[in-house]
Amino acid sequence: MRNGIVPLALLTAAASQISAQPNPFKLPKSTIKAHVAYQLTGDQKGTSETAFDGNRTMTKTSSTIKMMGKETKSSDWT
Repeated sequence: MRNGIVPLALLTAAASQISAQPNPFKLPKSTIKAHVAYQLTGDQKGTSETAFDGNRTMTKTSSTIKMMGKETKSSDWT
């Protein structure tokens, strides 16, 4: 009975040490808040908006592109 308790206690202690380590890839919380709206020019014409709020980012684009005589409209949300 005693032989099973010691390895279990060591495994539990090792697991608690591993879970307590901070995530090295986690980015610090951002305090940036911005909203930018701009016109697209050149081959692609239209409007685009980008907004930041903490760790969230949003981009909305509505555009028309004309290539080789064909006009294509697109609208994207990211």
